[in-house]
Amino acid sequence: MYNLSKNYEILWNLVNDGKTVVCFVNYDFRDGKEPCRDVCKCCKWDNDIMFGARGIQYGAANFKKEWKEGYEQKIEFLAECERMNVEFIDNPESIATIDSQRERILCAAVHVDDGKKYNEQPKNIHQGYVITGHRHKNCYATLAVLLGDHVAKGIQSHHTQKRAENMHDEAQGFLTSKNNYVTRREAWKIAKENGQIVFGLDTCEHGEDSILISENLY
Repeated sequence: MYNLSKNYEILWNLVNDGKTVVCFVNYDFRDGKEPCRDVCKCCKWDNDIMFGARGIQYGAANFKKEWKEGYEQKIEFLAECERMNVEFIDNPESIATIDSQRERILCAAVHVDDGKKYNEQPKNIHQGYVITGHRHKNCYATLAVLLGDHVAKGIQSHHTQKRAENMHDEAQGFLTSKNNYVTRREAWKIAKENGQIVFGLDTCEHGEDSILISENLY
């Protein structure tokens, strides 16, 4: 069981302490009809405070440089809480702390190793280059724009074949928040440790052979 609270002063302090808090909010995307209610998270993103889930933003308290000590932002935050009839889970064990020093998975990536050296690559890539995207197919679509469709399809086919032959293949992976390129296996471990796997945890986990796909994340 968990306790729900509408003490928005506590919620304000939790979020500003770097916590991500589970909330329930009202929302209405249907022209004023009876509002719906959804579960979402409330957290700080840069200096803004967001309420959202699954790519949908239900509310926000934005920070402005001219505001002093976040006072006006707090007024906006409290108003948003009232507007959405926010209730939040205040159990300490249910509140997740985001450690800014922790490495997290950002997005899909592919490593094209052409034997050359390039600037501004992930820290651990010393040869070839990395293309990032929402999903791996988007990475190859970018390659098609840069190199032409025929060349990109050849690279994708080569990567797919390598992956089929070797589960430890490093051509398809992910970019992390610390600017490292990691394989699908390494990415699984990082994502699981950070609670980033929101889809398919039970069906996709196979011990040391577990590999991450972007659909596990979003």
